[in-house]
Amino acid sequence: MVSYLKSFCGENRSVVDQKKKIMLNLFISFIRIGTFTWGGGYAMVPLIQKELVDKKQLISDEDFITGLSVAQGLPGAIAINTACYGRSVGCLSPRMA
Repeated sequence: MVSYLKSFCGENRSVVDQKKKIMLNLFISFIRIGTFTWGGGYAMVPLIQKELVDKKQLISDEDFITGLSVAQGLPGAIAINTACYGRSVGCLSPRMA
């Protein structure tokens, strides 16, 4: 996975390790949110916003709202559509998001 990120992002080892740490933290955060939230994707939105915007400060509030707006306009589940927006965080490819 590290070699994939290095080739995808074109960055040195320390940057790849940092992005790997970000992805692990995101994974743990989303596991926690998904485990303790009932009601589907819309019930998770405030928790995801608090985690990504307020606590981790990975994206701005404006970028989060923009991504959420785009996801709401697309057909399908909100959780799937917002996952595609995650590729702007941590240099994720669409296959990994």
